[in-house]
Amino acid sequence: MGPNRSAGALLSSIRRRYVGLQDVGLRSAVLGVTERRKSASMAVDACVLEPWFGLGIVRSVLSAAAAAAVATVVVRTQQVAHADDQNSGIRPMRRSTSVYACGLNLSGQLGNGSDRVAASPVPLTDLSSDMIVKVAAGNHSSAAVSGDGRLFTWGNGSYGILGHGDEANLSLPRQIESLGGSGATEAPARSSSAVTDVAVGGFHMLCTTASGQLFSWGQGQAHARKGDASIPMPVTDVPRPVVSISTGRKHSAVVTDDGAVYTWGSGHSGALGHGSKVDEAAPKRVSALEGIRAVQVACGRDFTLILTDTGDVYSCGADDFGQLGNGRSHGERFVRLPKKVLLGHANHVIRIAAGDYHAVATDSQGALFSWGYNRDGQLGNGEKTDTAIPKPVVLPSPGASSHPKPKIDALSCGGGHTAVVVNGDLLVFGRGRDGQLGRGTELESNAAYRTTPVRVESVPRGQVRGVAAGADHTLILVAATD
Repeated sequence: MGPNRSAGALLSSIRRRYVGLQDVGLRSAVLGVTERRKSASMAVDACVLEPWFGLGIVRSVLSAAAAAAVATVVVRTQQVAHADDQNSGIRPMRRSTSVYACGLNLSGQLGNGSDRVAASPVPLTDLSSDMIVKVAAGNHSSAAVSGDGRLFTWGNGSYGILGHGDEANLSLPRQIESLGGSGATEAPARSSSAVTDVAVGGFHMLCTTASGQLFSWGQGQAHARKGDASIPMPVTDVPRPVVSISTGRKHSAVVTDDGAVYTWGSGHSGALGHGSKVDEAAPKRVSALEGIRAVQVACGRDFTLILTDTGDVYSCGADDFGQLGNGRSHGERFVRLPKKVLLGHANHVIRIAAGDYHAVATDSQGALFSWGYNRDGQLGNGEKTDTAIPKPVVLPSPGASSHPKPKIDALSCGGGHTAVVVNGDLLVFGRGRDGQLGRGTELESNAAYRTTPVRVESVPRGQVRGVAAGADHTLILVAATD
């Protein structure tokens, strides 16, 4: 059941006006209405305006603000295929989606209009009417890409990382007006300027468009400019369309459509892979990888992973805890040229992810491997000791699933936790003291470490399509159930 066209137009107008709402008292009143709505029913219906929520109430709360606050996260749209499915781990979707968040929220990085920690996933109701196809999380900032190419950001705004022209924190998602999309309630045909991917670093972001153009903003040292930028700026030093992007604490890496790798930012740890500790203010090709065709990059805090089309993985940068995965046989703290990760038991790696000090990879057979720092159990191997050589992670049985073996759809590593989507279920392990594992409904302490993968039961089984782990928070992309 859905509203008529006039109601849809009203919601669209309401939503646009609410983005500019600055009065804290009015916003708090709106959120109060939302909380009463949620307490009456935890199930959010996609396109239904509750009978009691009429135009009279809408006018009484700044004409439209309350309607925007209770606008639901579930939306209807046509099929959307993400331009970088291998990197994001998000499958093409025909159904509507919901975005949930859990964990630390001091800077508003959960996007629910609050600064309270959430030990269980909470819906991002401000992303209504937007078919979200990608979520990304950094230290204390978050981002989402819609199917029609719009980019939304929220959380900590230091150095202009949110891209809105200032350094203000945001506790609700806001569209970056200078990038992509039309803002219409119905997804238009994707234009060449539509945003297709986003990566969130320590205090900078990157995004790509449908034409392969690259944009960056935030802290200057990391985003290919000498000064900070609070709005997206084009990166013109990469000669070909970009197909994979990633960001670390103070560095960035991309792969172009011909398989070349370019890096820039802080070079001290060797994460740039150029053989020196020199900072690079502009993208520079990693010459040590010439002749090797890369398909994905993944940046950790101060290290970088590169996946090739042959299923090999290379790494460079800081190796304090074995996060480079090559056994630390070099005996150096920093490795400034890419070296092969020792994934001898893997059968053609197809996806990689990197966190602050640890990393994971999955192969074509659905096996999962992890390495690096493990004091919080973020490697998921049942131990709490670091490992410099990748070890397999035992995944729970699919149970009643129709899949005969695990199918890993998405990977993400955070500050001290890991999230993996397997057969549409969300599995988490590692540090959970701030609620980032999303298991607040379970009979266990939030502060307890999970050293093996456990399911997040409060999100629908089999419906998770993407996940992003930040320093201490997690974003979850869920397909609506039929």
